[in-house]
Amino acid sequence: IVLALLLVSVMGLGLACAKAPSTSGVPQGTARPGVSLTTAASATSLELPSERMIVRTGNMSLLVEDVAKAVDAVAALAVERGGYVISSSVQGSEGDKKATISFRVTPAEFEATVLALRQMAVRVMTESTSSEDVTQAYVDLQSRLRNLEATEGQLLTFMTRAVTIDDVLKVQRELNTVRGQIEETRGRMQYIERTSAMSLINVTLLPTSSPEALVRQGWNGTGIVKAATRALVIFGQVLGTLVIWLAIFSPVWGTAVG
Repeated sequence: IVLALLLVSVMGLGLACAKAPSTSGVPQGTARPGVSLTTAASATSLELPSERMIVRTGNMSLLVEDVAKAVDAVAALAVERGGYVISSSVQGSEGDKKATISFRVTPAEFEATVLALRQMAVRVMTESTSSEDVTQAYVDLQSRLRNLEATEGQLLTFMTRAVTIDDVLKVQRELNTVRGQIEETRGRMQYIERTSAMSLINVTLLPTSSPEALVRQGWNGTGIVKAATRALVIFGQVLGTLVIWLAIFSPVWGTAVG
């Protein structure tokens, strides 16, 4: 009876151990949370952003009735469109002022702002816009920053293992160089982020009494001089050709006249 009871107890313990879940490791095919997040972050760190990073710039030269009032109106327009003024300057006397103003607006408001500036002017003298895709440049900077930070970590490890003062100084010099490159790379990334997040518009304001306003739009004095010179040369060629023909045929027309 005692042996039978011992046998039943051992079999019960064996079944309990067989049914208990294993806690010695993670089941195959299940990733640990910490490792999976790190792997995902490293895998996607070099992927292109979901939205392209476009730097848009506009340059306009506007003819206005009152330059001083136009400067205030352009500044108010920038704030109204969710932007801000970078710089502005007014030059010249009261009757012949010239102003320049630069401001930034969100890319979504770029076209509407340009349209509002056109409506604000008596005449648009010049207008140009440009766009530059800086997405790949930003991704390259991300990769460079990651490599520099990894190098910084290795240098810090070397610093803890340095024995002599000379070794410490050498590692410190390399560490300072790498940290300087890290700050430079971060600064360039921040510049790209700011310039792509806010489009730049440069506006030149001219009064209606300026010499530029008195000149008919599209009139080119240099081109007119060249055209007149070409016409004069052609006229001389035609006249010379006529004289040559008359000289060669002089016996004919001379006999006829005689």
